[in-house]
Amino acid sequence: MKIKIAARAIVFAFAFAFGSAFAACSAPPPAPIDTLDGEVTVHGFADWTHAWAVFLDPGVPVASVYLDTLLALPPPPSTSAGACTITPSPSCGACPAGEYCQADARCAPVPAWHYVDDGAVTVSGGAGGIAVERLAFDAATGLYASTPRAGPGRFLGGGERVTVTFDRGLAPSSSALRAPAPLVLTAPASPLAFPAAGFHVAWTPGEAELIEIALIASDGVRSTAIRCLADDGGGFDVPAAAIAALPAPPRHLHFEVTRNSEELLPTRAGHAVRVHLGYTVTADGDE
Repeated sequence: MKIKIAARAIVFAFAFAFGSAFAACSAPPPAPIDTLDGEVTVHGFADWTHAWAVFLDPGVPVASVYLDTLLALPPPPSTSAGACTITPSPSCGACPAGEYCQADARCAPVPAWHYVDDGAVTVSGGAGGIAVERLAFDAATGLYASTPRAGPGRFLGGGERVTVTFDRGLAPSSSALRAPAPLVLTAPASPLAFPAAGFHVAWTPGEAELIEIALIASDGVRSTAIRCLADDGGGFDVPAAAIAALPAPPRHLHFEVTRNSEELLPTRAGHAVRVHLGYTVTADGDE
């Protein structure tokens, strides 16, 4: 059984099939997914592919997952403007060993992740339907390295069916996940700037469940990130209230738009492995 997630890392929405009108006589619905035991990621850029995986024991609570990975530290305090979340970087000075800056003047322990080898993972059906990525456990890092190695070239063509298989039968194959189509931006124009009146993003529309837009500005001392979630209709306006929260110029700018395709593959009651396929366009600038 497969359960799709309609939002990436920040927002998870789970839908379960409860059967027909005779559900009262059928098997009970599956338990909600509350723990992620691992993730498999294939992320494409204009001419670059990054593939990796990780498995943890114990797993990570779904409610604690932030950004695009199970290994992200718990987020610092943030505010919102419309569909956008605004997160300033906190300042702590020097935190003790084994801790990180979780909020202004507050250090917190780094989560103790226990990496495990759950057998090799194969991702097949990439560009042209013949590309294959093999991911194997690397004891030195605790992560899964890919063969071929991440680097130039594109694994995902866009729209093809992608299958993920686990050597140890950890979860069923993913046969319904389709690769996100390459995303072509039509706005903003170059050179990159974040105008105070708001920031318009436009792209070739597609059929993804979710588009993630990120703007990051740094003045060399503090940085602030804006992350917005949109549908794949081809346009989104980052509100002026969000832009106003960024550090004032002079500043370095980073901008990216990601088209996602994601799925949760149940492994046992309440547990799943997250499979993420993504395609990202990025730009940098100074103002």
